[in-house]
Amino acid sequence: MKNTLGTLFLALALAPLAQAAAPQVTVTSFQQVGRRVEITYDLDADGIVTADIVTNDVSIGAQLLTGMYGDVNKAIAAGTGKKIYWSPEASVNTTFHNAYAKLTAWALDAPPNYCVLDLTTKSNITYYVSAEAIPFGVADNIYKTERMVFRKVPAKGVQFRMGTPGNTSAEIPHRVTFTNDYYLGIYETTKKQANLIWSRDWNNTPEDDPDYWIKPVDNVPMTVFRGSRTHSPASQGGTLPETTGANGYLRRLADKTGAELDLPLEAQWEYACRAGSAEAYYWGSDSADDLGDYAWYAANCTNALTNTAETHPVGLKKPNAWGFYDMYGNVGERCNDYYYTGSNYSDGSDVIEPYGYIKGDETQSTQRVVRGGGQGSSATNCRSAVRGQYWPGEPGTVQYCGYGYRIWMRPQAYVK
Repeated sequence: MKNTLGTLFLALALAPLAQAAAPQVTVTSFQQVGRRVEITYDLDADGIVTADIVTNDVSIGAQLLTGMYGDVNKAIAAGTGKKIYWSPEASVNTTFHNAYAKLTAWALDAPPNYCVLDLTTKSNITYYVSAEAIPFGVADNIYKTERMVFRKVPAKGVQFRMGTPGNTSAEIPHRVTFTNDYYLGIYETTKKQANLIWSRDWNNTPEDDPDYWIKPVDNVPMTVFRGSRTHSPASQGGTLPETTGANGYLRRLADKTGAELDLPLEAQWEYACRAGSAEAYYWGSDSADDLGDYAWYAANCTNALTNTAETHPVGLKKPNAWGFYDMYGNVGERCNDYYYTGSNYSDGSDVIEPYGYIKGDETQSTQRVVRGGGQGSSATNCRSAVRGQYWPGEPGTVQYCGYGYRIWMRPQAYVK
């Protein structure tokens, strides 16, 4: 819950920054006023505050607390007399016996496991301890259109095996150690989420498609989504994406929400995809027999009339064990790394949070890494370790079709 967030300036990790101490929160009042419950508390330092209500020593359940508002589930400035309000549903017995409010304060650099960005307002970021605590549930279409849900990946200090033993030179197995946790979007970025930030024609899909807005963005250049390929990613201590020239979506999204956003490194992508598994597929198997339950790929998403593979709305298939949807198939997901194979990619040595051009000058490769396979991929190309490549170019070219984006975010909150 309270982890160090360091800063990487190059591909080699420097010593992580000291983590801020968790704030202390003290409940001063818990009372029922009419049909509303009011909680008053003091906070000794800036932090994030989450709340639970316990009766007879048992939580009433996160699902019943989604209507809380006030000084809760967001970054809160230190002070006294902070207020949380809750209007229970009619089905909830509001006569609490032996009930009390249980508040938790989180350091700004060690926020809760889930984060939600509201794309319709300025700098509206909320935090939740679990997926169940998120209002309406993460499957609601609001989180595929007007809001984005991020899940924190517990990576700090973790070493995992990246790649596939005995496979090709593109998947040389080696151990990767992470220096920090990070957030990753639970869904691929959809057309509506893109359009709310930057109104433009993200994909030329027929207007009579009822699922148009909740399908993933694809066939959009890296220069439009992230920006210049010559800039190192924010996840390595580099600059955030730019808005100059034709660049802009991620930078505009960051400016509106106040979050630090980018694309993931492929090591970060693979670790989140595996969700603790070491097998070829993240449900813990080397067999693709169950792939249709988790992915849209060549075997189950070809349009019979046009004989072409089509994307589908995000989040319809089963997620992996950490709650990430469509990590296989639907659209291939771009990462920040340049694409290398063989000794330029790895010699099998242990590494710390690598970035794709650390073997030499970044201009040695003009290709970028794409992960997860897409709607036209075979089962073999929808594995956790599969590495693909694409070339920066113009929309509509064969090199661009079927590639989309899943967004990385630094787990750092800011008080308004």
